[in-house]
Amino acid sequence: MIAGRRTQLLIDSGASLTLINLHFFLQLSKYYRKKVRLPPSNLCLQLADRSQLYVKYALSLPITISNSTRMHRVYVVPKLWRSCIIGNDLIHKHNLQIDGGRQYAYFKTKKNKKLQHRVNLVPDAQAHNSPPFRYAPARKQIIEENLKDMLDHGIISPSARPWASPVILAPKKTTLDLRSGYWEVEMDKNSRISWSQVAVVPNLEKGFQALQSVNLTLKASKYQFCRREMQYLEYIITQNGIKPDPDLIKPITNSPQPRKIKDVQSFLGLTGYYRRFIKDYSKISEPLQQQLRNSQKCNHHLNWSTGCTDAFEILKNVETSDFIRELCVLQKVHGTYESF
Repeated sequence: MIAGRRTQLLIDSGASLTLINLHFFLQLSKYYRKKVRLPPSNLCLQLADRSQLYVKYALSLPITISNSTRMHRVYVVPKLWRSCIIGNDLIHKHNLQIDGGRQYAYFKTKKNKKLQHRVNLVPDAQAHNSPPFRYAPARKQIIEENLKDMLDHGIISPSARPWASPVILAPKKTTLDLRSGYWEVEMDKNSRISWSQVAVVPNLEKGFQALQSVNLTLKASKYQFCRREMQYLEYIITQNGIKPDPDLIKPITNSPQPRKIKDVQSFLGLTGYYRRFIKDYSKISEPLQQQLRNSQKCNHHLNWSTGCTDAFEILKNVETSDFIRELCVLQKVHGTYESF
């Protein structure tokens, strides 16, 4: 869209300047043309076939591509075969991103200014100032590199305020990561002392459009598309629901037969974490639970029975057991719940 008028643009990476057809320019709103003084131009352009094209006017106009507007100097020429030709001057100056496969173009996003995060303090809250943790040299180097990067980008600045928390290094458990997520949403000026935001989007394309509209970017290395299942936290998420991660239930399948009450407690603690996936878990584990009720001492020897062996083997082989099940994921639809 040029000066409020929608049109098709031709992107020509071989053109040095951005050109507009004189006929199209005269179709722009009269109000806009009255506000703009059209300076005459004696500029002459040479085309690829070495023919010449004389410039009628040269002026700056707002050019909108993918809902993003930039002011750019354009050259009005007669007998141009397109309404507008986007040249290398605009591509390089405004960092125009071109997707040739999809025939799609957009301006590189600017700093997000639409969203700000505010921290509302509880009245009479006491300032919390914790000293930094001690880190191994390798981790300390990672922290220093990240701090320098954030300082260079103006994300953080040195502070002597009474609020302070130590840095914690931890890998992110996510499959759709906002690139430098804590950089994406600016802190409100009155709240610059943490924030966390979770957005659930039901439609991928609309979700990406929403992120692009507020200049948020995603980390490509965390994308997972067209997957029938994926690992998230301690679970495997599928189109039918969620199930336990086989890698994380190996301690269960590798468990030796308990010899003491303490061993039974440890085994039931492991299997109990996934009890929601095991049909009739309480009935299956009843012989083992009975062992706990019969003795209060952790080192007490067991009165092991055939029922205990059967219960132990079923729970131990939980990954391949017929008792394992997937949990349906419930989605609220018009006041009701629908499983998918």
